[in-house]
Amino acid sequence: MLPSLVAVGTYALLLAWNEYLYAFLLLANDRSFTLAVGIGAFLSSDDSPWELLMATGLIYALPPAAIYYAFRRYMVGGLTAGAVKS
Repeated sequence: MLPSLVAVGTYALLLAWNEYLYAFLLLANDRSFTLAVGIGAFLSSDDSPWELLMATGLIYALPPAAIYYAFRRYMVGGLTAGAVKS
C-alpha cells in the first residue's frame, strides 16, 4: 500500500504547489503573494528581468523535481499497481 500512498501524496503535493490561479485571484495583498504569483508579477512590466525570472523559475522547480526523484520507485509502483493483473 505504500507505493499507492506515495504516488497519491506526491501528485496532491504537486497539484497544490502549482496552484497559480487560486493564489492569483484570492490574494490581494502584495505581502501575501505566493512564489508563483510573484514570478508572474515580473512579466507585467515592459522590461522583464529575464535573468532573475529564469533563476527564480529554476529554484521554484527544484523541490517538486527532488520529491519526484526521491520517490520515483514508489511512484511507478503506485501508478501501475492497478493496471497489472496478477
